[in-house]
Amino acid sequence: IVQFIGGEASGPHRELLPGPLVGLDHFGFRKAYGVMAERAGSTLAVAIEARYDAARRERVAAMARHGENGAAASVEGATAPGALLGELRAEIALLGEGPPAELQPGSPERSKWFEDWLAAHEVPLPPNPAEMSSAGLLSLLANDPDMLAAARRQRIIAPDAMREVEVAPLEELRPAVESHPALKWMDKLKALCGKRGRVLQDDTSDGTSQVSFPRPMAATAWLPTDALRDVEEAASAPLVVVAAEDQLRPAVEAHAELNWYEQMSDFCGQRGVALRVDEMDGTTQVRFPPPLDVTVWLPSSCLSEVEADDADARRVVAPALEQLRPAIEEHPALKWHDRLADVCGKVGRVLQDDASDGTSQVRFPAPQRLTVWLPTEILRPDEGAEEAEAKAPADAEAGGAPAGGAGAAPPPPPRISPTKE
Repeated sequence: IVQFIGGEASGPHRELLPGPLVGLDHFGFRKAYGVMAERAGSTLAVAIEARYDAARRERVAAMARHGENGAAASVEGATAPGALLGELRAEIALLGEGPPAELQPGSPERSKWFEDWLAAHEVPLPPNPAEMSSAGLLSLLANDPDMLAAARRQRIIAPDAMREVEVAPLEELRPAVESHPALKWMDKLKALCGKRGRVLQDDTSDGTSQVSFPRPMAATAWLPTDALRDVEEAASAPLVVVAAEDQLRPAVEAHAELNWYEQMSDFCGQRGVALRVDEMDGTTQVRFPPPLDVTVWLPSSCLSEVEADDADARRVVAPALEQLRPAIEEHPALKWHDRLADVCGKVGRVLQDDASDGTSQVRFPAPQRLTVWLPTEILRPDEGAEEAEAKAPADAEAGGAPAGGAGAAPPPPPRISPTKE
């Protein structure tokens, strides 16, 4: 403000205009918010109270303009009404039910309510990885999905490390612990039965695994590895295939929350597991198995859902351990992991083949629940499936009309292995 006449400027020299409270539960955000309030001669509690009241007024105004669901058309370049209302609702909900209605705005009693709320919702200081032990770092990764994905992507930890597991029921866990020479049963272990956690490390020398359990349990325990069941996100999450680059790249570059980088070309035509969908910004978090071994957010419009048990996917059998392990260790694009021993002799479905390096992506159902890349040449067709296919038309010719209708049953559709685009 430039004043060309003498005298003092009217109005306050500084005015606090608090922004959204979306990161109030983050230590760094709260600290920065408080610093800005102090620079304006205010306090964090006063700034939160002012923003809370402003958000409530904005929500009432938005509902008056667009209705409860923000159904009216949005102005080009502006936030969609429905998205704005959702953001305001989420922001207001951070403070629960808010201050009692009988407390008047600006009153000392109402200001104290916000001070008390802050005192009751302290945010812990984030840990310093440089000062943490190895066990502490592993525990930190187990409770931070984004940091865990980054550690896997940068090969700081193995792709199968920090896997999610479910503890066996009490009738299986207790005998397994009591019979183990290195473990001792305690009654508080009952609370872990049926619960899910992440494996911090495996000790193959005695068959035990250290498992970290999230809040509200917030516990870490050594348990028999045999008493743990791997929980594969893909067991319940849908499989998706990524569009070609001429569709994916423009969609990523046009998205306000995403950035394009050249390595994303490798995702095109690949199948992954859709872990989470964000309806607010139209993105989906997708996990790709090895060799990509990465979890990324992509535009939902560039993903097509595919059936896990696609009728076009051929069934194959993984070879015995003495053949599988050397083949993987000799392959330049693959890496051996002990969990792969579980698929030896098991039947899976080929999701896609990569003729450029002679590998196939195979999905094995429960109890393995693994989706892995294996050398194509060592996979043999599932003879049971082939016999069933050959037998179906023969039975139709010998027996005439099938039960339930006239005419011969049509032959099964051909089994085609999809390839990368």
